[in-house]
Amino acid sequence: MFNFSSKGEPQVYTKFDNQINAMALLYYVNTWSQSVDQLNLEATTDQIAKKNLEEDDFDDSEEDKD
Repeated sequence: MFNFSSKGEPQVYTKFDNQINAMALLYYVNTWSQSVDQLNLEATTDQIAKKNLEEDDFDDSEEDKD
């Protein structure tokens, strides 16, 4: 795994039985990261769509009053 030194430099510490295990962990972390990004994107677009619908409904109700 990694952390940052007091100077802000990345330090990597790994100890795996073989390269296949190291690559498997890297793939797992990459896939997890992509999944989190996708969930965040979906949540953001859902919130934007919901906000737009609420604004459209408000605009329609204002037009009905006129």
